[in-house]
Amino acid sequence: EFYDCVEEKNDVGIYISYIQLEGDIPGVDDINRRLKEETTYFADDYRENKEHILDVLDETGTGVYAEIKSYVTYNTENMISIAVREDIQLGYAYREVAIRSYNINLDTGTILDNTSILDFDDGFGGEFRDRSNKQNGISDGAIEPYTDDEILSMLENENTLILFYTPLGMEVGYNYNGDTYTGWITITMQDYETYLSTL
Repeated sequence: EFYDCVEEKNDVGIYISYIQLEGDIPGVDDINRRLKEETTYFADDYRENKEHILDVLDETGTGVYAEIKSYVTYNTENMISIAVREDIQLGYAYREVAIRSYNINLDTGTILDNTSILDFDDGFGGEFRDRSNKQNGISDGAIEPYTDDEILSMLENENTLILFYTPLGMEVGYNYNGDTYTGWITITMQDYETYLSTL
């Protein structure tokens, strides 16, 4: 499904796509409600706080731009994975780039907690760094500012962890907040089954 809000006079452009499931899935209406609410939240926030946001932008310059796109990265009879890429900019003062991920057990109709899927040992922060450097090259903003323990902490935090299935394995990473920027980084784990949680 799609939602657009374009206000040329206010220099506002909000473009959103969100996934809605169909079929004999337990709790499908609740799943769809959550997927919609958590993907269109920025548009809802803009509508509710429009006057204040536009007042701030009058002072800082430029307008509101948001592009939030949803992708199905994996789909079987039992599991679907959805990645949502967010790029939100408010004037010159604020920009957020992030990935949100949803893994849904279609047999039970459950949106899984991402942190419940894999178990990382204490040394995985350093291993993630090594794998990322091999797969992505050196990434000054995403890897270098953080210690191995800080990387592990972001991978174990539901609010920052990125985790979704793909045909090539599992994509695993985190969203980060730097001093003047936000971003995300992931690695492809073909050996993810060795890390699956036994809970």
